[in-house]
Amino acid sequence: MKKLVVVILALFLIAPIAMAKDATIKVGWDQNTEPDMVQGKYLIFHRVEGQGYNYTVPVKVVPFPTIEADVPLMGIPDNAVTKNYLVVRAEDATQNQSGDSREVWISFDSRVPPVPVITAGVYNEVADTVDLTWDQTNSELVTKWKLFMATVSGGPYAEIAEMVNSTPDNTISWAIPGDGTYYFTIVGFRDGSETKNVEETELTIIDSAFTADSNQMMVEVKKHPAPTKNFKVKIRVQ
Repeated sequence: MKKLVVVILALFLIAPIAMAKDATIKVGWDQNTEPDMVQGKYLIFHRVEGQGYNYTVPVKVVPFPTIEADVPLMGIPDNAVTKNYLVVRAEDATQNQSGDSREVWISFDSRVPPVPVITAGVYNEVADTVDLTWDQTNSELVTKWKLFMATVSGGPYAEIAEMVNSTPDNTISWAIPGDGTYYFTIVGFRDGSETKNVEETELTIIDSAFTADSNQMMVEVKKHPAPTKNFKVKIRVQ
């Protein structure tokens, strides 16, 4: 039997369950041409990084001449990077198996960014803005932040701004609507994405995630207009 070439075609589904995820990926491979494969089948095997394949228990069995299948991957952990490997074997009518196909892998990155921390919030009388600064650990996991504001401590909060991760020095200036006491919190977001290498043997799925609310920052705004002065006018009659 010839050696198979297998490729990961696409992520089909990610469904959250409890503290883990189940995923189904679509996998495709070359079709065999041997006559004894007419009554044969394909066996798909899966392992996670650091483990070997269990060739007695395929995760999927499909009949010849199928050349692609939706393959389940179970129990992918939350807040972790999990690397999964797959190979396909052909089995003919008399249970003779081929060797492994080319190995492919799919990586699930479900890490959640740490909670940001607002370090400063002041009223800028010159610009008439509230200037906020925050820190973010592991900022490479954050795509953007959203700023929320409330007029009562603890909320309810309303979104008032969105800042991409290229924001210089993690600062923002918000134009205030008027005097008052304002409460701010920031949430970090990680946008999901899919990347694939040139040979289509590697696929990385980044899961969408967002942090809990940052600490709350209170800023009191009191504008100070120039005071009105009373002038005494004296008139002299010559």
